[in-house]
Amino acid sequence: VEAEALLEELWSNVNACNGWHMILGGRDKQGNDCYNELTSLCLKTLKKFRRPNAGIKVTPTMPQRLWEQILGNWSDGGVNPALYNDKGYVDNITQYTGVKGDDLYKFAFGGCTELMFGGLSNVGSIDAGVNLLSVLEKTIKEKLLKSNNFDEFLEVSKEDIAAQIKCCIETSNKNQEQMARYRPQLIRSLFTDDCIDNGKEFNAGGARYNGSVINFAGMTNVFNSLFTIKKLFSEELELNKEQFLEMLEADYLGFKKELKQITNFSKFGNDQHEIDSMAVDLSSFVFDEVHKYKCWRGEGFCIPGVIMFVTYAVLGQGIGATPDGRYSGTALADSVGAMQGTGRQGPTALLKSCLAIPQKKGIGTLVLNLRLEKSMLKQEGALDKLKALVLTYFEYGGLQIQSTIADQEALKKAIAEPDKYPNLMIRIGGYSEYFNSLSKELKKEVIKRTVLEI
Repeated sequence: VEAEALLEELWSNVNACNGWHMILGGRDKQGNDCYNELTSLCLKTLKKFRRPNAGIKVTPTMPQRLWEQILGNWSDGGVNPALYNDKGYVDNITQYTGVKGDDLYKFAFGGCTELMFGGLSNVGSIDAGVNLLSVLEKTIKEKLLKSNNFDEFLEVSKEDIAAQIKCCIETSNKNQEQMARYRPQLIRSLFTDDCIDNGKEFNAGGARYNGSVINFAGMTNVFNSLFTIKKLFSEELELNKEQFLEMLEADYLGFKKELKQITNFSKFGNDQHEIDSMAVDLSSFVFDEVHKYKCWRGEGFCIPGVIMFVTYAVLGQGIGATPDGRYSGTALADSVGAMQGTGRQGPTALLKSCLAIPQKKGIGTLVLNLRLEKSMLKQEGALDKLKALVLTYFEYGGLQIQSTIADQEALKKAIAEPDKYPNLMIRIGGYSEYFNSLSKELKKEVIKRTVLEI
């Protein structure tokens, strides 16, 4: 009882200070599961708090009692913890970061869910980012008319993306150099291995491991937009290229029939081979481009992530109408899943589409949000089905899942009468937050997410 009270006091203070990530569980260097009574007590006491933004490293042999606690937290309206694939990270960290040996098992997360190593690393959270949909918008305006076929257009799109990634990382590296010169972190240098042994300050690359997370916005929108452009070139979309550009400029006004046709095209997140294969190609290209570079800080690694935090509404404001059927100025897709409202084939189809992306290359991390109906998890056998779904996703390479379990009606009422729902919590873009703290637009985007049933 005393330990429980102390933990609740700790979480209360972390919550009040907007503290960020905490990770539980996983395995030790001998491969033994690291779950104990404290793990269970943490899960129990975290249920009513939106911070710390907690996660748990999941192994295939994680005890059933912990599954019951996790899914019990979710079904009671809690948002903690998010789930991380312990084996998926350990098996791939060395290839993309160089971290190895016993340090592999110290992987953790900062901010929302950026890969770091507890007490050993200086990894930017997030050092830089690329709005892929903004890049594509520029390519469409400048190069669509010059392209003779879809393959030509896809090639110039990749060239433009590669150029933006290069610019982004070069700018980040200049910023890192200036931080080392003008923003020394003396306390962090004292508490991070091996700054003292190396005789280097934290921002100058003194940590044992240094890296940058390069974040990507609008990836799902680009998958869907390129698919529409492919249909344009194959003449399945009943417009020529000039009319297509006119439609986007008009924000679909006067193109009702064409918008309906675009809306009915396959969308990422529904286990449709043609668009998922396009997602494989483009995401592999994007992630491989990032891995070509080193960060300035300690000549460390660069790794990609798709972590939208609360930015996916703001990042859409400066972008006009796009070929995926998105209107001008509206929100982008929330992280790596289906665009809000377009995942129509259930959770298995969504997870299969996400597995088409080479997740191990996006180890920075790729955030996946699931909306589940609270009443569904109260049904007999639902918890076992959800556990099986998560473990299967992880077995085939998925890295992370987080869930918001709230009745649609409660969310709508919370918009109309926020004072009556002060503690309503959701998961959004990689972290946990009070629903009432979101902007009006983000609240609507959460409600638009497809509610999945197991």
